[in-house]
Amino acid sequence: MPDLPANTRRCESCRMRADRSEMVRVCKSPGGEVFLDESGKADGRGLWVHPTRACVDKLLKRRGVIRSLRAELPQKVKEELDAKI
Repeated sequence: MPDLPANTRRCESCRMRADRSEMVRVCKSPGGEVFLDESGKADGRGLWVHPTRACVDKLLKRRGVIRSLRAELPQKVKEELDAKI
């Protein structure tokens, strides 16, 4: 496995690696709340996605959020993702 910088994350949609500063994290808290993690450090299960229309649409279409977080993506979070694009 190649040496990767510690702050590299993989996009759940396109599977490409990028610096975490170039991506957005969606997180599910231990209490079950799904939210957009601005800090990238919140406790809980999370996934990373590029803030592009293609990656976000693919994530929603293929139900990547449900698979990764084991939860539905609330409408509020979908709207926040759209605002990030």
